[in-house]
Amino acid sequence: MRFEVENIGAVKRKISVEVPAETVNSEIEAAYSKLKNQVKIDGFRKGKVPRSILERYYKGHVEYDVASKLINDGFNKVLSERDIYPVSEPEVEPEPFVAGSAFKFTATVEVRPEVGIKGYDGLKIMKEKVSVTDKMVDESIDAIRKQRMTLNDVDGPLKNGDTAIIDFEGFINGAPFKGGKGEAAPLKIGDGKFIPGFEEQLVGLSVGADKELRVRFPDDYGHKEFAGKDATFKVRVKGVKEEILPAADDEFAKDLGFETLDKLKAKVRDGIEKDEEARIKAKMREQVMDSLIATNQFDVPQSMVSKQRDFLLEELKKKYKRAGREIDKEIQQGPALAEDLEKRALQQVKGAMILMEIANKEGLKVTDSDLDERFSYMAAETNIDVAEVKSYYEKNKLMDAIRREILDDKIFDFVTSRANVVEK
Repeated sequence: MRFEVENIGAVKRKISVEVPAETVNSEIEAAYSKLKNQVKIDGFRKGKVPRSILERYYKGHVEYDVASKLINDGFNKVLSERDIYPVSEPEVEPEPFVAGSAFKFTATVEVRPEVGIKGYDGLKIMKEKVSVTDKMVDESIDAIRKQRMTLNDVDGPLKNGDTAIIDFEGFINGAPFKGGKGEAAPLKIGDGKFIPGFEEQLVGLSVGADKELRVRFPDDYGHKEFAGKDATFKVRVKGVKEEILPAADDEFAKDLGFETLDKLKAKVRDGIEKDEEARIKAKMREQVMDSLIATNQFDVPQSMVSKQRDFLLEELKKKYKRAGREIDKEIQQGPALAEDLEKRALQQVKGAMILMEIANKEGLKVTDSDLDERFSYMAAETNIDVAEVKSYYEKNKLMDAIRREILDDKIFDFVTSRANVVEK
């Protein structure tokens, strides 16, 4: 077999292969010999079907299978001999297959780039100081109180902060529209979660009141078919309720499993500190990645970028669906979203390659003890048995993902330990 490998770009190789006629004939003979013992044709015993009869029925099938085998064997042989590591499926262009003649084909494939990593020693990184104020703690306590609030009936008109229980039906140009009707729907006045102007027109109404509201959908409304349109809503107030928050005192703390309010606040403060530390660490990671990507310029296989872009798009579709929005329509209205996904995918692929190069260069690996330590930490944070946490990751085939997460942490810790960290 003869072959040539041509570099047609920094991350693309074109492999040209010529399989000699004798190899082609040998594979054809082997294919017919195997086929003869497998097929059954009326008038002939199994294994005794003449070659001419087999060719009459199966020539196209045999030649297709032989060509496929020659391509697969030849392609893999070249990869092995030339130490080529593809990151995409090959684009194969075979010449016409002719029995008794040499068989030629070309295969174009993308390969991993050579990443000559530099600039990760002595990076300058800005680090924020962890600062947790009493106001932040009080706001978190208030959030917990709101989770445990009760709604009490009110004998009186709706005011800001109250929750209205309403039946409503919306109309555009006198016709009802899909999704514009609800019954016994709770709506907190002042939250601004409905169409602008809707809540304000309910203020002052009491239980049993009916009112027709006139509103206009915002121009940037999520459902484009309603954006910028005028609408009317027929509304009936079925209930008026006010929020009753539990007092922030020791009794409230005891209900949550703490001896005193001060101990609850200490726990909340500790949680905020951990969240702040995680946020600051994430900002530092962004600085590291931005710096490394800017310093290390190299071509990236488009197939890898496309795969990551498709992953990001699927995740975004799920997010849009939860919000009741349609991403396909937004993509059709302009290239901005698609361009952003492509850019993010490119940066993420580049970043992953850089991190792996650092890991290989510095001998950073994930050990069994690293895994045990991570599972123990996760178990302590969630109050779940360690074995149960580990079993979850194993059953859901997430072990590779947790290994990569741990390795990324190791790489960032390594780079940070050798960086010039400036607190601000």
